[in-house]
Amino acid sequence: LVTMNNLLSLLICAAAPFAIAEARVVTWPAAEGTAVTNDFALSVNGKSVDVIGISARWDGESEERPDDPMLNYSAAFFDADETVEVKVTSKRDLSNVRILPLSLGLQPKHVGAHTITFAAKPPFKISVEPNGRERALIVKALIPEVNPPKEGDRDVVYIGPGRHRKPNLELKSGQTLYLAPGAWMEGSVHGTGTNITVRGRNGGVGRSREPRCSERDDAARARGR
Repeated sequence: LVTMNNLLSLLICAAAPFAIAEARVVTWPAAEGTAVTNDFALSVNGKSVDVIGISARWDGESEERPDDPMLNYSAAFFDADETVEVKVTSKRDLSNVRILPLSLGLQPKHVGAHTITFAAKPPFKISVEPNGRERALIVKALIPEVNPPKEGDRDVVYIGPGRHRKPNLELKSGQTLYLAPGAWMEGSVHGTGTNITVRGRNGGVGRSREPRCSERDDAARARGR
């Protein structure tokens, strides 16, 4: 005998496998000492993410645009374990915006001339470009960390929250450079030996690396590794 209560239970059980898991979104404040920009506003599943403004210098290592020694851009960072909806708002016109690399196939949905949304699943690193690379928005999303390194761990060079200048940071065999959430490092890293790792959140390693995402980016760079 199938009662109304039994029928409801069957319907709930049948629908359960098709439920969409809600993404766990992890954000953190912009590194102290960095400037929060109003060029862009970004939210992930409705959760606001700080956007910082950065300038990058051309250092002669690339043949691209040698006549342009300084590029200004914005950057935002977050973690998520499932597909999320990213919302970008700008005072600038986003009607002709491009999201690079094109190989990721991210198609923006326009909400007026100054807002776009798109769905993406981490890990990824993308460039949102209203009008070329100048004043672009770099968005880097990773999967939430499990058992990240801690300050004081053996063979770990730990960079805590805040802005840090390390002109010449030397790493040796077996060492890990870890950037904690909310850390921003400017400088250069030199490694001698084997099994050297650079990992963590935010970033900024390299005083003049331009973070443009292009079709030449390999899979590792596209995923923000």
